Amino acid sequence: MDFLPLKMFLEKLTLGLVRPRAVARAVIDARPDGRERLLIVGLAAAMQGMFWALIGVIAPGAMGGAMAGGLGPMGQLALASLAFVNYVLVAMLAYFIGRAFGGAGKPSDVAAAIAWHSVLSAALTPVQAMIFRPALPAAGAESGAGGGSVMLLGFYIGYNLWLLGSCVAEAHGFRSTGRVVAATAAVAISIGAVLTVLVAAGRG
Repeated sequence: MDFLPLKMFLEKLTLGLVRPRAVARAVIDARPDGRERLLIVGLAAAMQGMFWALIGVIAPGAMGGAMAGGLGPMGQLALASLAFVNYVLVAMLAYFIGRAFGGAGKPSDVAAAIAWHSVLSAALTPVQAMIFRPALPAAGAESGAGGGSVMLLGFYIGYNLWLLGSCVAEAHGFRSTGRVVAATAAVAISIGAVLTVLVAAGRG
């Protein structure tokens, strides 16, 4: 898999946010090996770090002023580590659950699609900043999330699930993207419920 010039990458990224299955198929057909898939995830982590660094410059009051100095080296390292851990976990779940429901994707196909989704998800980092913005103290205004923030959060979650479901559906050869998105949402809710129970049990 050859690296793309910046202009072509931006074109694929833009198209991928609108037609994720088509671009996911192109990425899968490029047959990136394990090292190249990790480089794609590394690119996604770098994009996230760049966005948060810009947010720290443009809106230093973000997240109660925590972004004033950017993420810092340790913050960037933690962000990158989280990106790689998330990639491994999501790729494994997407492969095994997809196969259980009749998916035909190979491990490398699913891994390539999930690696590309990490790039698409990284492109949504500015939306995350907008969601956090109501928590920022503004002059003469009370802090706290409003209805607009809740709606934006719902959009972010739904859109990201659609992107992920589209990539998984293409990797496994499922015809219905909607069903895969619904299944992805169900799995995410189930994992969230389990984690909530485990955290509650640990605190008890």
